[in-house]
Amino acid sequence: MARNKDLSTGMLVGGAAVNRGAKRNRAEVQHQDRVILLIRDAFWLQASWEITRASVERAQSAMAERWHTAVPTLRILTVADVSNNNAESVERDITIHGGVDNWYIDVDDPPSRYRVLVGYLADNGEFYTLCRSNIVETPRPGECERLDEHWRDIAED
Repeated sequence: MARNKDLSTGMLVGGAAVNRGAKRNRAEVQHQDRVILLIRDAFWLQASWEITRASVERAQSAMAERWHTAVPTLRILTVADVSNNNAESVERDITIHGGVDNWYIDVDDPPSRYRVLVGYLADNGEFYTLCRSNIVETPRPGECERLDEHWRDIAED
């Protein structure tokens, strides 16, 4: 259960991430909390994130007793105006789990602007944000005519 709750993607050693795998070595770049949101097409987004263990521990400490009910969550925000962060509204929450560092997100009503938050959602509705993504705008349907071979079966669905 603890592994499913842990969103960290690597350990922090001397300010740098330690890569996962059999040959654990120190990464050359600084490890930082971030989530990157990419557009796949008019109806699909991809979120990829990198979160330090220290950030998960800060979330646990900040949420106190609510940590026990908290679940790792991707919060999808609809952005009405890129120049004004107050125009963001919650589209929906997607429960995720530890051990993954990316997620494909289906969206409706293109063209629309989106942002993703990675964090923990407690049972009382409190959301603790670990990191925020960039803002993306989905294209109009049909503007992306070329379909990747890996997406053909999903597109037909």
